[in-house]
Amino acid sequence: QAAAMIEAAQQGNLAVQQYLTYNVYQAYEGVHAARAYIKVAEQAKVTADEFVRTTKNLMDEGVVVRSEYLTAKVHQSMAEVELLKAQGQEQIAFDSLRMLMNLEAGAPIEVAERFDLELSVDSAEELLGMAMSNPKLEAQRKEAASSVFEVDAAKAEFYPNFNVMLRQEWNDDSLSLANGSYTIAGVVSWKITDFGVTSSSVDMANASAQQKRAKVHSEENKLRLEVLTSWHKMQVAKKQVQSDLLAVQQASEAQKLIMKRYKGGVSTMTEVLATQTQLDKARAHLAAAQYDLNVYKAKIRLATGTMDIQSL
Repeated sequence: QAAAMIEAAQQGNLAVQQYLTYNVYQAYEGVHAARAYIKVAEQAKVTADEFVRTTKNLMDEGVVVRSEYLTAKVHQSMAEVELLKAQGQEQIAFDSLRMLMNLEAGAPIEVAERFDLELSVDSAEELLGMAMSNPKLEAQRKEAASSVFEVDAAKAEFYPNFNVMLRQEWNDDSLSLANGSYTIAGVVSWKITDFGVTSSSVDMANASAQQKRAKVHSEENKLRLEVLTSWHKMQVAKKQVQSDLLAVQQASEAQKLIMKRYKGGVSTMTEVLATQTQLDKARAHLAAAQYDLNVYKAKIRLATGTMDIQSL
């Protein structure tokens, strides 16, 4: 039983290491996602500043009214707020990473370029098979296997006991110890009844074993669901990244066109801001989709027991 529990502890230790690796990677991705949002917010602020400058010039020339200029100023202020929010999210992401890396608050930390995870196989069926050897699941299996010995230990009270005693003595008037005696005794005892105490112990051990086996089965089903859920969400995230890339290109072209029309006095500031807002949203959605894609990959690797630092 102890040997089985040691194996369970070893697998549990490996599972904890992989879970910590997953959380560190998620926090690492969080930093990059926050930086992407900052980049989007910075671009939005530069554009908002340009809108204010352009609108001010057009207002001075009498092309647009003052309300157009005030609308541009409001948009500029909102862009500044969004930038502050994005910078705050970056600090939160850094704090989470420091905590997971056991660093002091405010300790300097350098984050390298974004690292996109890759899966060893590209099939849901193969991933499900890999998930069945997950370290956490193996730990629970070993723990369930150790419960068999608990049942055997409880059943031992039904068996007879045989005790052996060996004894030797020396008795003499001097230090020669010439007179020795030996005693050998064997005692067999068999408990006739303990009024159901042993039977109750066996029943409790069996119930505990069944509960642990049921827990293993439940964990297997849970892992299958996690793999399938993350797999399907990952496929959606891949399509979302492609879609958002196209959306950014389209929104960028639309924004350039409407800006030319505005400078020519054909369009209004409201239309300009609408296209800019659309572009900002497309960029933000792209950053979120890239983050989701990598996190779903990390979840699959965690569920399949391949989220180890050596493979990253």
